[in-house]
Amino acid sequence: MGLAFLGMADDLNHLVVFLRMDEWKDFFHFSRKEQLAIFFLLLLTALLLVFSLYNGRWVSWQLLQATASDSLFLKNEIELAEAKSFENQQNSSSFDPVQAIYSRGASALNPFPFNPNQLPIEEWKRIGLSDRQIKAIKNYEAKGGKFYTKEDFARLYNISPEEYAVLEPFIRIPPGDSASGRYPRSQKKLLSDQSEPAIQVERNSISINLADSAALEALPLIGPWTAHRILKYRNSLGGFVQIEQLREIKDIDENRYQLLSEYIRIDTGNISLLRINRLSFKELISHPYLDYEHVKKIINHRERRGFIRDGETLKTVAGLTDDELLKLTPYLNFD
Repeated sequence: MGLAFLGMADDLNHLVVFLRMDEWKDFFHFSRKEQLAIFFLLLLTALLLVFSLYNGRWVSWQLLQATASDSLFLKNEIELAEAKSFENQQNSSSFDPVQAIYSRGASALNPFPFNPNQLPIEEWKRIGLSDRQIKAIKNYEAKGGKFYTKEDFARLYNISPEEYAVLEPFIRIPPGDSASGRYPRSQKKLLSDQSEPAIQVERNSISINLADSAALEALPLIGPWTAHRILKYRNSLGGFVQIEQLREIKDIDENRYQLLSEYIRIDTGNISLLRINRLSFKELISHPYLDYEHVKKIINHRERRGFIRDGETLKTVAGLTDDELLKLTPYLNFD
Protein backbone atom coordinates (compact mmCIF):
# COMPACT_ATOMS: atom_id res chain seq x y z
CA MET A 1 0.00 0.00 0.00
CA GLY A 2 2.88 2.31 0.92
CA LEU A 3 4.68 1.49 -2.28
CA ALA A 4 1.69 2.35 -4.37
CA PHE A 5 1.36 5.68 -2.67
CA LEU A 6 5.00 6.47 -3.29
CA GLY A 7 4.57 5.61 -7.02
CA MET A 8 1.64 8.00 -7.37
CA ALA A 9 3.60 10.78 -5.70
CA ASP A 10 6.49 10.24 -8.05
CA ASP A 11 4.21 10.49 -11.12
CA LEU A 12 2.73 13.71 -9.78
CA ASN A 13 6.19 15.21 -9.44
CA HIS A 14 7.00 14.33 -13.08
CA LEU A 15 3.76 16.07 -14.26
CA VAL A 16 4.63 19.23 -12.38
CA VAL A 17 8.09 19.27 -13.91
CA PHE A 18 6.58 18.73 -17.42
CA LEU A 19 4.22 21.67 -17.04
CA ARG A 20 6.86 23.93 -15.73
CA MET A 21 9.17 23.19 -18.64
CA ASP A 22 6.43 24.03 -21.24
CA GLU A 23 6.98 20.66 -22.89
CA TRP A 24 3.30 20.71 -23.91
CA LYS A 25 4.18 23.22 -26.64
CA ASP A 26 6.00 20.48 -28.55
CA PHE A 27 2.65 18.92 -29.38
CA PHE A 28 1.65 22.01 -31.42
CA HIS A 29 4.96 22.65 -33.11
CA PHE A 30 4.94 22.30 -36.96
CA SER A 31 7.77 22.29 -39.39
CA ARG A 32 7.89 24.78 -42.30
CA LYS A 33 6.61 22.16 -44.75
CA GLU A 34 3.73 21.31 -42.43
CA GLN A 35 2.86 25.00 -42.09
CA LEU A 36 2.78 25.45 -45.89
CA ALA A 37 0.63 22.35 -46.25
CA ILE A 38 -1.86 23.67 -43.68
CA PHE A 39 -1.91 27.08 -45.41
CA PHE A 40 -2.73 25.60 -48.81
CA LEU A 41 -5.31 23.33 -47.25
CA LEU A 42 -7.05 26.32 -45.64
CA LEU A 43 -6.82 28.28 -48.93
CA LEU A 44 -8.33 25.38 -50.88
CA THR A 45 -11.13 25.07 -48.33
CA ALA A 46 -11.90 28.81 -48.64
CA LEU A 47 -11.92 28.62 -52.46
CA LEU A 48 -14.25 25.63 -52.41
CA LEU A 49 -16.58 27.47 -50.03
CA VAL A 50 -16.67 30.59 -52.24
CA PHE A 51 -17.21 28.49 -55.39
CA SER A 52 -20.04 26.55 -53.81
CA LEU A 53 -21.78 29.76 -52.74
CA TYR A 54 -21.37 31.38 -56.19
CA ASN A 55 -22.39 28.21 -58.03
CA GLY A 56 -25.47 27.91 -55.83
CA ARG A 57 -26.52 31.45 -56.69
CA TRP A 58 -25.83 30.86 -60.42
CA VAL A 59 -27.94 27.70 -60.41
CA SER A 60 -30.68 29.55 -58.57
CA TRP A 61 -30.59 32.33 -61.21
CA GLN A 62 -30.75 29.78 -64.02
CA LEU A 63 -33.66 28.06 -62.32
CA LEU A 64 -35.38 31.43 -61.89
CA GLN A 65 -34.97 32.22 -65.61
CA ALA A 66 -36.14 28.76 -66.60
CA THR A 67 -39.11 29.05 -64.29
CA ALA A 68 -40.03 32.44 -65.76
CA SER A 69 -39.74 31.05 -69.30
CA ASP A 70 -41.76 27.97 -68.38
CA SER A 71 -44.36 30.18 -66.73
CA LEU A 72 -44.75 32.25 -69.89
CA PHE A 73 -45.00 29.11 -72.01
CA LEU A 74 -47.46 27.58 -69.56
CA LYS A 75 -49.51 30.77 -69.61
CA ASN A 76 -49.67 30.65 -73.40
CA GLU A 77 -50.56 26.97 -73.37
CA ILE A 78 -53.34 27.59 -70.86
CA GLU A 79 -54.73 30.45 -72.94
CA LEU A 80 -54.55 28.27 -76.06
CA ALA A 81 -56.43 25.49 -74.27
CA GLU A 82 -59.05 28.00 -73.17
CA ALA A 83 -59.30 29.35 -76.72
CA LYS A 84 -59.76 25.86 -78.14
CA SER A 85 -62.29 25.05 -75.46
CA PHE A 86 -64.15 28.27 -76.24
CA GLU A 87 -64.11 27.45 -79.98
CA ASN A 88 -65.29 23.88 -79.29
CA GLN A 89 -68.11 25.23 -77.18
CA GLN A 90 -69.12 27.58 -79.97
CA ASN A 91 -69.16 24.67 -82.40
CA SER A 92 -70.97 22.36 -79.98
CA SER A 93 -74.71 21.93 -79.76
CA SER A 94 -74.86 23.93 -76.54
CA PHE A 95 -73.62 27.06 -78.36
CA ASP A 96 -75.16 26.30 -81.74
CA PRO A 97 -78.90 25.75 -81.45
CA VAL A 98 -79.41 25.71 -85.21
CA GLN A 99 -76.91 22.89 -85.67
CA ALA A 100 -78.42 21.03 -82.72
CA ILE A 101 -81.84 21.11 -84.36
CA TYR A 102 -80.42 19.95 -87.67
CA SER A 103 -78.46 17.12 -86.06
CA ARG A 104 -81.52 15.83 -84.24
CA GLY A 105 -83.49 16.08 -87.48
CA ALA A 106 -80.88 14.03 -89.38
CA SER A 107 -80.88 11.29 -86.75
CA ALA A 108 -84.68 10.98 -87.02
CA LEU A 109 -84.61 10.19 -90.76
CA ASN A 110 -85.44 6.71 -92.03
CA PRO A 111 -84.78 6.97 -95.79
CA PHE A 112 -85.42 4.51 -98.59
CA PRO A 113 -84.84 4.93 -102.35
CA PHE A 114 -87.10 7.75 -103.61
CA ASN A 115 -87.67 10.20 -106.44
CA PRO A 116 -88.17 13.66 -104.86
CA ASN A 117 -90.34 14.81 -107.78
CA GLN A 118 -94.06 14.56 -106.93
CA LEU A 119 -93.45 12.18 -104.02
CA PRO A 120 -96.69 11.81 -101.98
CA ILE A 121 -96.88 13.47 -98.59
CA GLU A 122 -97.24 10.09 -96.85
CA GLU A 123 -93.96 8.92 -98.37
CA TRP A 124 -92.16 12.06 -97.18
CA LYS A 125 -93.48 11.38 -93.70
CA ARG A 126 -92.19 7.80 -93.88
CA ILE A 127 -88.75 9.17 -94.70
CA GLY A 128 -88.95 11.33 -91.57
CA LEU A 129 -89.31 14.90 -92.84
CA SER A 130 -91.28 17.36 -90.72
CA ASP A 131 -94.61 18.83 -91.78
CA ARG A 132 -92.90 22.19 -92.34
CA GLN A 133 -90.31 20.64 -94.66
CA ILE A 134 -92.95 18.72 -96.60
CA LYS A 135 -95.04 21.88 -96.99
CA ALA A 136 -92.00 23.73 -98.38
CA ILE A 137 -91.38 20.98 -100.95
CA LYS A 138 -95.00 20.92 -102.06
CA ASN A 139 -95.07 24.73 -102.35
CA TYR A 140 -91.96 24.52 -104.50
CA GLU A 141 -93.63 21.95 -106.77
CA ALA A 142 -96.85 24.00 -106.94
CA LYS A 143 -94.85 26.93 -108.33
CA GLY A 144 -93.47 24.75 -111.12
CA GLY A 145 -90.27 23.69 -109.41
CA LYS A 146 -88.64 20.40 -110.29
CA PHE A 147 -85.56 18.51 -109.08
CA TYR A 148 -83.28 17.77 -112.03
CA THR A 149 -80.25 16.77 -109.95
CA LYS A 150 -79.52 15.76 -106.37
CA GLU A 151 -77.90 19.16 -105.86
CA ASP A 152 -81.26 20.80 -106.60
CA PHE A 153 -82.71 19.01 -103.59
CA ALA A 154 -79.70 20.10 -101.47
CA ARG A 155 -80.51 23.75 -102.26
CA LEU A 156 -83.80 23.61 -100.36
CA TYR A 157 -83.07 26.01 -97.50
CA ASN A 158 -84.84 23.96 -94.82
CA ILE A 159 -82.94 20.76 -95.65
CA SER A 160 -79.78 20.93 -93.57
CA PRO A 161 -76.39 19.66 -94.80
CA GLU A 162 -76.62 16.88 -92.19
CA GLU A 163 -80.04 15.79 -93.43
CA TYR A 164 -78.96 15.96 -97.06
CA ALA A 165 -75.91 13.79 -96.28
CA VAL A 166 -78.27 11.11 -94.95
CA LEU A 167 -80.77 11.38 -97.82
CA GLU A 168 -78.40 11.82 -100.77
CA PRO A 169 -77.52 8.10 -101.29
CA PHE A 170 -81.24 7.25 -101.56
CA ILE A 171 -82.24 9.94 -104.09
CA ARG A 172 -83.19 8.42 -107.45
CA ILE A 173 -83.98 10.86 -110.27
CA PRO A 174 -85.01 9.06 -113.50
CA PRO A 175 -83.21 10.02 -116.74
CA GLY A 176 -86.36 11.61 -118.07
CA ASP A 177 -86.48 14.06 -115.15
CA SER A 178 -82.78 14.91 -115.35
CA ALA A 179 -82.56 15.14 -119.16
CA SER A 180 -82.83 18.91 -119.11
CA GLY A 181 -79.74 18.96 -116.95
CA ARG A 182 -80.05 22.59 -115.95
CA TYR A 183 -82.98 24.73 -114.94
CA PRO A 184 -83.71 28.31 -115.96
CA ARG A 185 -82.51 31.18 -113.75
CA SER A 186 -86.09 31.87 -112.62
CA GLN A 187 -86.21 28.45 -110.99
CA LYS A 188 -83.24 29.30 -108.77
CA LYS A 189 -85.52 31.80 -107.09
CA LEU A 190 -88.04 29.07 -106.34
CA LEU A 191 -85.42 27.08 -104.44
CA SER A 192 -85.21 29.77 -101.77
CA ASP A 193 -88.88 30.66 -101.24
CA GLN A 194 -90.66 27.32 -100.84
CA SER A 195 -92.63 28.04 -97.66
CA GLU A 196 -93.08 31.83 -97.73
CA PRO A 197 -93.84 34.35 -100.50
CA ALA A 198 -90.57 35.80 -101.79
CA ILE A 199 -89.44 39.05 -100.20
CA GLN A 200 -88.52 41.55 -102.88
CA VAL A 201 -84.89 42.52 -102.38
CA GLU A 202 -83.21 45.19 -104.47
CA ARG A 203 -79.68 44.70 -105.76
CA ASN A 204 -76.88 45.89 -103.49
CA SER A 205 -79.49 46.87 -100.90
CA ILE A 206 -78.27 44.81 -97.94
CA SER A 207 -75.22 45.82 -95.90
CA ILE A 208 -73.51 42.54 -95.05
CA ASN A 209 -71.98 44.06 -91.89
CA LEU A 210 -75.34 45.27 -90.54
CA ALA A 211 -77.75 42.59 -91.77
CA ASP A 212 -79.43 40.24 -89.31
CA SER A 213 -80.39 36.63 -90.01
CA ALA A 214 -83.86 37.59 -91.30
CA ALA A 215 -82.38 39.93 -93.91
CA LEU A 216 -79.92 37.28 -95.06
CA GLU A 217 -82.57 34.56 -95.28
CA ALA A 218 -84.54 36.75 -97.67
CA LEU A 219 -81.76 36.33 -100.26
CA PRO A 220 -81.85 33.58 -102.91
CA LEU A 221 -80.40 30.22 -101.84
CA ILE A 222 -79.75 31.44 -98.28
CA GLY A 223 -81.49 29.55 -95.52
CA PRO A 224 -81.17 29.73 -91.72
CA TRP A 225 -78.08 27.54 -91.56
CA THR A 226 -76.12 29.51 -94.20
CA ALA A 227 -77.22 32.81 -92.64
CA HIS A 228 -75.99 31.53 -89.28
CA ARG A 229 -72.57 30.70 -90.75
CA ILE A 230 -72.29 34.13 -92.39
CA LEU A 231 -73.05 35.94 -89.12
CA LYS A 232 -70.68 33.72 -87.15
CA TYR A 233 -67.81 34.34 -89.58
CA ARG A 234 -68.56 38.08 -89.64
CA ASN A 235 -68.24 38.21 -85.85
CA SER A 236 -64.94 36.29 -85.95
CA LEU A 237 -63.47 38.63 -88.55
CA GLY A 238 -64.76 41.83 -87.02
CA GLY A 239 -66.71 42.55 -90.19
CA PHE A 240 -66.28 42.01 -93.93
CA VAL A 241 -64.03 44.36 -95.88
CA GLN A 242 -64.41 42.62 -99.25
CA ILE A 243 -67.22 40.64 -100.84
CA GLU A 244 -64.68 37.95 -101.79
CA GLN A 245 -64.39 37.00 -98.09
CA LEU A 246 -67.73 35.22 -98.45
CA ARG A 247 -65.88 32.53 -100.40
CA GLU A 248 -64.06 31.63 -97.17
CA ILE A 249 -67.31 30.47 -95.54
CA LYS A 250 -68.23 26.81 -95.61
CA ASP A 251 -71.36 26.07 -97.72
CA ILE A 252 -70.92 29.22 -99.84
CA ASP A 253 -70.41 27.62 -103.24
CA GLU A 254 -69.92 29.53 -106.48
CA ASN A 255 -73.66 29.75 -107.24
CA ARG A 256 -74.48 31.18 -103.83
CA TYR A 257 -71.53 33.57 -103.98
CA GLN A 258 -72.58 34.94 -107.37
CA LEU A 259 -76.15 35.49 -106.16
CA LEU A 260 -75.05 37.07 -102.88
CA SER A 261 -72.69 39.47 -104.65
CA GLU A 262 -75.66 40.85 -106.58
CA TYR A 263 -77.66 41.78 -103.50
CA ILE A 264 -75.19 42.83 -100.81
CA ARG A 265 -72.81 45.74 -100.34
CA ILE A 266 -69.79 46.27 -98.11
CA ASP A 267 -69.77 49.07 -95.51
CA THR A 268 -66.52 49.26 -93.53
CA GLY A 269 -67.64 51.88 -91.04
CA ASN A 270 -68.42 49.26 -88.39
CA ILE A 271 -65.28 47.12 -88.64
CA SER A 272 -63.95 45.91 -85.27
CA LEU A 273 -60.17 46.37 -85.24
CA LEU A 274 -57.72 43.79 -83.94
CA ARG A 275 -55.74 45.40 -81.10
CA ILE A 276 -52.50 43.49 -81.52
CA ASN A 277 -50.85 44.96 -78.39
CA ARG A 278 -53.85 44.69 -76.06
CA LEU A 279 -55.82 41.52 -76.77
CA SER A 280 -55.20 38.30 -74.88
CA PHE A 281 -53.96 35.04 -76.38
CA LYS A 282 -57.51 33.67 -76.56
CA GLU A 283 -58.87 36.80 -78.21
CA LEU A 284 -56.12 36.93 -80.83
CA ILE A 285 -56.32 33.28 -81.78
CA SER A 286 -60.08 33.52 -82.34
CA HIS A 287 -59.41 35.65 -85.45
CA PRO A 288 -59.59 33.51 -88.63
CA TYR A 289 -56.39 35.01 -90.05
CA LEU A 290 -54.15 34.15 -87.07
CA ASP A 291 -53.09 30.66 -86.00
CA TYR A 292 -51.40 29.33 -82.86
CA GLU A 293 -47.82 29.91 -84.03
CA HIS A 294 -48.58 33.50 -85.05
CA VAL A 295 -50.18 34.33 -81.72
CA LYS A 296 -47.50 32.62 -79.63
CA LYS A 297 -44.79 34.70 -81.30
CA ILE A 298 -46.80 37.90 -80.86
CA ILE A 299 -47.37 37.27 -77.14
CA ASN A 300 -43.71 36.34 -76.55
CA HIS A 301 -42.55 39.51 -78.30
CA ARG A 302 -44.90 41.65 -76.22
CA GLU A 303 -43.71 40.04 -72.98
CA ARG A 304 -39.99 40.43 -73.73
CA ARG A 305 -39.59 43.44 -76.03
CA GLY A 306 -42.75 45.50 -75.78
CA PHE A 307 -45.40 46.64 -78.23
CA ILE A 308 -45.46 46.00 -81.96
CA ARG A 309 -45.61 49.32 -83.80
CA ASP A 310 -46.42 48.57 -87.46
CA GLY A 311 -47.36 45.94 -89.99
CA GLU A 312 -43.82 45.18 -91.16
CA THR A 313 -42.71 44.51 -87.60
CA LEU A 314 -45.75 42.29 -87.08
CA LYS A 315 -44.88 40.39 -90.27
CA THR A 316 -41.35 39.73 -88.99
CA VAL A 317 -42.37 38.90 -85.42
CA ALA A 318 -45.27 36.56 -86.27
CA GLY A 319 -43.73 35.04 -89.38
CA LEU A 320 -46.55 36.17 -91.68
CA THR A 321 -46.42 35.86 -95.44
CA ASP A 322 -47.14 38.88 -97.66
CA ASP A 323 -50.62 37.51 -98.44
CA GLU A 324 -51.39 36.88 -94.77
CA LEU A 325 -50.33 40.41 -93.82
CA LEU A 326 -52.38 41.85 -96.69
CA LYS A 327 -55.52 40.08 -95.43
CA LEU A 328 -54.89 41.22 -91.86
CA THR A 329 -54.00 44.84 -92.61
CA PRO A 330 -57.59 46.27 -92.69
CA TYR A 331 -58.14 44.94 -89.14
CA LEU A 332 -54.86 45.95 -87.49
CA ASN A 333 -54.62 48.43 -84.62
CA PHE A 334 -51.25 49.02 -82.89
CA ASP A 335 -52.37 51.30 -80.03
